[in-house]
Amino acid sequence: MVLRFTGKERDQETGLDYFGARYYGSALGRMTSPDSGVDQHPEDPQSWNLYSYARNNPLLYVDPTGQYVCGSGVTKEMCDNFQKQLDAAQQGANNLKKEYGADSTQYKDAQRAIDAYGRENVDNGITLQLGNTEGEAGGVARNVGSTAPTADNPNGQKITVTFGADMFTGSADNANTVAHEGSHVADASDWVKSGFASSMNPTRYGTEYRAFQVESNMAEGTNWGPLGFFIGSQQQYIWRPGWTPAQVGQAIKSLLGNKQGPYHLTEQSKIRAFQQNTRGGR
Repeated sequence: MVLRFTGKERDQETGLDYFGARYYGSALGRMTSPDSGVDQHPEDPQSWNLYSYARNNPLLYVDPTGQYVCGSGVTKEMCDNFQKQLDAAQQGANNLKKEYGADSTQYKDAQRAIDAYGRENVDNGITLQLGNTEGEAGGVARNVGSTAPTADNPNGQKITVTFGADMFTGSADNANTVAHEGSHVADASDWVKSGFASSMNPTRYGTEYRAFQVESNMAEGTNWGPLGFFIGSQQQYIWRPGWTPAQVGQAIKSLLGNKQGPYHLTEQSKIRAFQQNTRGGR
């Protein structure tokens, strides 16, 4: 066996490198068959070429299976660290279950957010990557599409979640943010499961309101203390110990509607949360 390009096995007869899902032709600088995942997005021209290797940017990205792109900065240690943060979020959800019960909204929404990620190293259609979070504090789960269903991915979902480097440190302090973004992932997953029904694509206000509710509940479950965000030089809280659900809800509405903040959203906002990629429909 001869290992060549990125440590993949080279077939001596054809000169092609075996990537599991397909072959790479090093002499051609491209894959020999198209990407079965069809990860195309109109805002990313490099994604239109289904034969390219890692968005035609092998210095920045690697493609471990020949099917999907994984940021080269996301090392195994970083992925393991993310799992530690999910474990911390799970402990917070367990505490919410003890406090409010298994049928409570506090627990069920938190568990839904955690479950949306799936398990580490199991390809359920959720891909974590390191990159620009577009000015949002935690992460971004926006590009949503579909692929062929598998046993691990029965919905055939293809959802990319982008996080900054600080979300791969393994700190339990990240549990709240992990849960927040997991709520968005769960909303996106439900949309794919519905066959991209317009009624299942929530508004940005709706998905952000729910995610901040999950984050505030998780702050309680993890004994975080007062949870707030700086808007300019002022910190705006969405949860404090002892606050009622009504107080939390009003605080979240205020945060989302703050004209000095990043959202500028009200209950009347009609902007949809997710955009379907160019080959995402069924």
